[in-house]
Amino acid sequence: MQGLRLGPNDGKEPDTLKVAKRLEAELGEDQASFIEGDPRDWDLLPPPDGFFKVGIDGDYVRNWFDKKHKFEVIVGKSILRFEEDEEEDKTPSLKRFGFVQTLDTQSKRRLYEVLQSQDLQMNQEITFLSDGDDTLRALQLEISPMATHLLDWHHVTMRLTVLAQYGKGLVQCEAVLGEPIRDQIDRLKWLLWHGQVDKALGKIDDLETSIEPFGETMPGSLDWSKRCRNCARTS
Repeated sequence: MQGLRLGPNDGKEPDTLKVAKRLEAELGEDQASFIEGDPRDWDLLPPPDGFFKVGIDGDYVRNWFDKKHKFEVIVGKSILRFEEDEEEDKTPSLKRFGFVQTLDTQSKRRLYEVLQSQDLQMNQEITFLSDGDDTLRALQLEISPMATHLLDWHHVTMRLTVLAQYGKGLVQCEAVLGEPIRDQIDRLKWLLWHGQVDKALGKIDDLETSIEPFGETMPGSLDWSKRCRNCARTS
């Protein structure tokens, strides 16, 4: 496309922008809950076709016009799959969505409409995968009564890895006190991997108590233990 120049549009609005504005206007109002109908009626619905898996994540993007500032973008992918014996006759459905967190006022409605376009039913299994961020959790809640919310292990290990680095630093500063703390961190990772959330939360309580004396020399340690607590609660 070398030599292609995009000049003025003779005062006319670009077609892509027109379509985007029309779609935005057609989008319904946001709601706290999109769970529909009476629970007694869900069992009377036709058997659903397939099952959903929805992955959602967020990241920061640099502002093109103001390089010093960034804004948060939430993106996701919804996949409708079928059982192995059905996949020969039915093609999996894949939809993507995205929005700017600080600007979008209809984010939950947007997710709901994506799922509706794939014919989600109230009696259909759907699994949400995210990093446990409060904003992402709120986005997923009250979408379906059959929803399962999972914290993906990648984000858990990212936070535990940073906490483990603090543990190594403590060993170098205070070997006698640091070694037990590092062992507690290793134990915490094992508990989370094996789904023992209650014990993991108790272990985080122990860690916060053990790390507290180092708050001044290593102030970030308590912050990361609290983030691990949030991870455990959402796993």
